[in-house]
Amino acid sequence: MPAAQRERESAEVAAAVLAHPLVDAAHIVHSFIGTLPGEIETWELVRNLLDRGKKIVCPRVVAGTRDLDHQRIESLDDLMESALGLWEPGPDCEQIDVATLDVVLVPGLAFDRRGGRLGMGGGYYDRFLAASRARGGAVAIGLCFARQVVDIVPQGQGDVSLDWVVSHETMDCRREAGND
Repeated sequence: MPAAQRERESAEVAAAVLAHPLVDAAHIVHSFIGTLPGEIETWELVRNLLDRGKKIVCPRVVAGTRDLDHQRIESLDDLMESALGLWEPGPDCEQIDVATLDVVLVPGLAFDRRGGRLGMGGGYYDRFLAASRARGGAVAIGLCFARQVVDIVPQGQGDVSLDWVVSHETMDCRREAGND
């Protein structure tokens, strides 16, 4: 995808996320920092959420594991590039309990209208979302480009479905799956 198109579509998705009533009502929003070519760019979205007074929590890969820590950032200056090329909270950022999250913004390679999601294969977000739901559960919103919405994403036993997907349109996956 050309850089200008990625930037334009990322801005459109960010505007839809900022207008989403569940995000507007949220106090604590968990967001990935999208920098990979297939991901929505989220720097400006996170900056806007911070400007609106939201507490922002970002994932940090726990070295040597397939787990994530979840740490609060107070500004984008709290982020640093990891050895994996991901932008993550610095080691001094406050650790946050996933039970306190209101909304989780989720990356992926492909999404469907029923909340199916294809990730990068490590299961990081599926384990995280399952743990979050077991402790009260934040609303999970997948962010993607229009070309990443497909008819069906095969779901395995450990895969966790999303509540919403935002791309060129906002999709209520609970309704599509008959779980509203």
